[in-house]
Amino acid sequence: MQGRPEIPHPALNGQPTVLQAIAEGGNCGGAYQYRWDINGDADYDDANEQMRNANSNGYFAALGLDVTLPAAQGDRLFYPKVQVTCAGETLSATMPVKVTVDRLCPGYPANENCAEGQSLGITRTVYANRAVDRALWWMFVRFSHRGDDGQGHAVHTCIYPGSPTVYAHGHALNAFLRRSHGHGEGRDGDVYYRHVTQCGLNALLSTYSMRGGLFFDDFNNEGRNGEAIQYTNGVLGGFGHWPSYGATAWIEPIANFGNPNYVAPAGPGNVFGRTLRSIGQDLADGIVQCRTSDGGWYYDCRNNTITHSDGSTNGWAPESLRLLQRKFGTETYQWAKNDQRNWLRAHCGNGSCTYDGGGPKLSGNALVGYGWTEDETYNPNDAQVQAHVNSLQNMTPGVARWGLYYIYAMTKGLRSFDPEIKILPNGRDWSAMMNQFLLPQQAGDGSWNWVGDWPWGGSIDQLARTAMSTQIIQTWLETQAWARATPQQAGPGIDITFDHSWSHVLDPTVSIVRYRWNVIDRPGDNGIVWDFETADLNEQFTFQYNDDLGWGEVITKNVMLEVTDSEGRTVLDDANVHIELSLRNHVPVIVGHPDGADAVYGGYIGQPIVLDGRNTYDVDSQHEVFPGDANRPRGVPDRITSLHFDLNLDGDYDDAGEDGALGTVTFIPRPGMVIGDRIAVPVRACDDGQWNGECYDGVTRADCSECAFGAAYVLVVENVDPPQIAAGGPYTADRGQRIQLDLSGTRDPEGVLGMVFSYELIAGEGT
Repeated sequence: MQGRPEIPHPALNGQPTVLQAIAEGGNCGGAYQYRWDINGDADYDDANEQMRNANSNGYFAALGLDVTLPAAQGDRLFYPKVQVTCAGETLSATMPVKVTVDRLCPGYPANENCAEGQSLGITRTVYANRAVDRALWWMFVRFSHRGDDGQGHAVHTCIYPGSPTVYAHGHALNAFLRRSHGHGEGRDGDVYYRHVTQCGLNALLSTYSMRGGLFFDDFNNEGRNGEAIQYTNGVLGGFGHWPSYGATAWIEPIANFGNPNYVAPAGPGNVFGRTLRSIGQDLADGIVQCRTSDGGWYYDCRNNTITHSDGSTNGWAPESLRLLQRKFGTETYQWAKNDQRNWLRAHCGNGSCTYDGGGPKLSGNALVGYGWTEDETYNPNDAQVQAHVNSLQNMTPGVARWGLYYIYAMTKGLRSFDPEIKILPNGRDWSAMMNQFLLPQQAGDGSWNWVGDWPWGGSIDQLARTAMSTQIIQTWLETQAWARATPQQAGPGIDITFDHSWSHVLDPTVSIVRYRWNVIDRPGDNGIVWDFETADLNEQFTFQYNDDLGWGEVITKNVMLEVTDSEGRTVLDDANVHIELSLRNHVPVIVGHPDGADAVYGGYIGQPIVLDGRNTYDVDSQHEVFPGDANRPRGVPDRITSLHFDLNLDGDYDDAGEDGALGTVTFIPRPGMVIGDRIAVPVRACDDGQWNGECYDGVTRADCSECAFGAAYVLVVENVDPPQIAAGGPYTADRGQRIQLDLSGTRDPEGVLGMVFSYELIAGEGT
């Protein structure tokens, strides 16, 4: 995510993960050598960690490597490190990767059967995010790059070389832009922005050409008076369907780019040097100019002539107009909306577009039209709109016309409203259905080549199919709500900390202004009671459930996080946190740093780094124990029985000095670690597990302990700033009495623990 380097790339045990990095610059003529420390253990002597060669494409060299990370016993963060050599200069960087293990449903996506303690919501999220992550890299390395826009401007221009080119190119840009890689504050450090969306936008701009002769008055609005933009081949080649099938690809990246005031550095005269907001208005004018006389859109530009009934060609232009209006406030003309609404009533009535035999297959396109004409307001009492929503209940895997074109149309149609239509009337989560179907279709390299039952599927190639499939799986909203909680499996009276800090902006034109949590599961005036509200990204919320549970009883609390953006739009995450309450034994919660589980230690090269995991706690230690019965003795109060660090990163926790239960441990950076390296030092904590009457050592099983696995996080830093001493005081004492100095507030600004204090009496007497 742009500007959020702390959010890791997703990974799964036993499945490949693509390590991602590029090399650019240097004095080696673009001929680089690189190697990956795959498991982040500070050496390069494991399998597949040998030196490799990479050559620049004129702008960068891709250093990707598909690997399978070591098996994780619980959720674990890895920091694979890439080391690059160029003309004798060596640099390195780390990439955060989180392997999710806990609470995953093992049969997904083949089936959604989850056992007690597993979470379908978490499983769906992790699998979808991983699929998108791999697809973006696959597309990224296929862009070609050049130093001009074909219109006389020496500007970095890149092209996604699918077929048809402009169609594949625009869909690829949308996939990256919908993943936060637009014109945001972190763009300078965003490889995908610099080498995909920014240079890709320049390629699109090269195809924009001004025209006059409009049949309507454009009111001298944000665009040029009496003029509109039409397609010209530019560097993307020809495409006669630009005002119909190509409208989404040709226009929407402008709207999604993230800055309406961005000045175009490419394009022909009368386009170059203008803001995207101004260009966007003339794009809208050009699309409206190309409609048919009855308010629809046909294959090519019809200049307000002919009539037609094709619900296929009509389903793309309204989407681009809606996006321009949503993102830029572009004028898209109420009279044009009225005509489109009438066209839909005439040719897509009662939940079926008459073109190509009718049925539900084009209902998504009809909803696209209504999303524009109704200004994104979904009215279930509008019988014609609701008929198409109802019709889409019949679009399921295996039915006629279950093909890429039609499910993309369904996706954009149901996402054309604010809020989006998430659940169909029959209770089906259509997006979850799409993901479950598409994930197994993804190839091992991250691409898609599936088109399904689509008679014209051969008209687009694998690159275009990948770009479209990626968009179906990912969100199209401007913000991403991301709920987390620790622990998610607990009992009554246990503090549970709710964290929304991974929520983020996907469109830089907005910001998040409010976070609200519902954790209690009870209705209010509108069906939801908000238990906590804040505008602070990093403010956490702690809550205890106090349900009266019986031994063996398990209940689940469904939790919802809502984020609101600066435009007043809300996004929910009700999938990633489900609190399971029971009196069963729960694994400990690992807190690898005195300042919290996510806090990071600073450390210096050649100096021992003090790690302190003693804030790790046992979830069940405060519970009343099983009282005993005729068959079972009384339980034993639970406690943490062991806390170990894998300090030498060798995969076990049994070496000398790795026991952290009673005090701090010392981690010494290994040879090969350099300033800027991030290291995840594995931590294991185990409990006794005999408190609830379900397990007794040597009787039920040999050892009732349950273990949790986590990490302490270390950043190797340069020692620049001295500690900040908090001496406390003033202190008073009578002669001969001892004075206890409190220096507990002293901190090293670089995050280093284990400071050594010395004292000097500079005035007066004493020892």
